[in-house]
Amino acid sequence: MPRKYTKEELIEMLKSRAEELGRSPRQREVKQYSTIVNHFGTFNNGLEAARLIPNKDYTKEELIEILQQRSKELGRSPKKEEVKQDQTIRRNFGSFNKGLEAAGLTPGKRREYTEEELIDILQNKAKELGRPPKKREVRQWSAIVKHFGSFNKGLEAAGLTPRKRREYTEEELIHILQEKAKELGRSPKQMEVKQWSTIVKRFGNFNKGLIAAGLAPNHKGRKPKN
Repeated sequence: MPRKYTKEELIEMLKSRAEELGRSPRQREVKQYSTIVNHFGTFNNGLEAARLIPNKDYTKEELIEILQQRSKELGRSPKKEEVKQDQTIRRNFGSFNKGLEAAGLTPGKRREYTEEELIDILQNKAKELGRPPKKREVRQWSAIVKHFGSFNKGLEAAGLTPRKRREYTEEELIHILQEKAKELGRSPKQMEVKQWSTIVKRFGNFNKGLIAAGLAPNHKGRKPKN
């Protein structure tokens, strides 16, 4: 039968290995790593119990153990936001769901929100920010758009005032282009100007905006149509 270690023995083992290496050991560098994992939940939890710095680089096996342990705690497959190492899991497996599959867990279906829940989400976010939120500031924006038809309609349903897109004058757009050109030391490219879509709408295309600002268009040899 494999020897049973006490918590104190495993901690002492990790400390001794750390002294030998001059740093926190990695999982593969400790012969009893499986016992440590069984006892503490993950190898890094064992390092923390031994007051050692956890390894930032997790092995796939450790990530699988983290997911399985989290699943036991929750009684279901964890969501991405419920696992601290979600970015590392995505990097190692390609996606969070692939990490769940590797751990033998079933990826959860996208949650269906009720209208009341979506309104509550928007109102809470507005309270947190002190203003109506922008689309990118709400994690459930796609569910809001799907339910209400647009993000602004969702804001209106929540009793919030949608943010109006600022209207720029022609002179302001020209000034923006000239300032950006000074900053870059050349004519800016379309994607380097935050207001590029407004410039295109106002002047017909981005190069016409550059010409109106007295700047050289980006594509040499191609003149904008009159």
